[in-house]
Amino acid sequence: MFCEESNENCGSTKRENMCWMYDKNKHQNIQDFFATFGNFTFGFGENEVYDYEWRPEDYLYYVPGEIEYYCFGLQAIR
Repeated sequence: MFCEESNENCGSTKRENMCWMYDKNKHQNIQDFFATFGNFTFGFGENEVYDYEWRPEDYLYYVPGEIEYYCFGLQAIR
C-alpha cells in the first residue's frame, strides 16, 4: 500500500484503521500534509474517456478533537 511504502507518505503518523494525524511540527500547512498522499484518477466513458482526479482533500475527512486526524472516506467491502 502507498502509505506503507515510505515514512514520508500519508503524513507519516497513522492513528488506526485509515486515519492519519496532521502534525503541524512535520507539515507547515494542511496542503503540505495532503501532498504526502497520492491522487486517484478514474476514467469514465466508452467512446470518449473523461478523467476525474480525486485528491486527498477530496477523499480525506477531518475528525475534530484535540489532535487533528484525517480519515479515508471509503470502506473496502470484500
